[in-house]
Amino acid sequence: MSKEQQKNVNGGIKVTNLECTGEIIEYNGGVVAEKCTWDVRPSFLGIGFGSWESTSGPCPIGAC
Repeated sequence: MSKEQQKNVNGGIKVTNLECTGEIIEYNGGVVAEKCTWDVRPSFLGIGFGSWESTSGPCPIGAC
């Protein structure tokens, strides 16, 4: 199993409530993108555990 496949099985994050804010941000040395907010929590074997935490950053491609 590749490291990426193993990471997907062993753990990762669950994401919910992805929202685009309409605000334009600059990140990573001048790249411009729309800002998004979302909630995340840790995941193990596809099962979420722990509490949801709000975060923000550039939107994933195609999210808005």
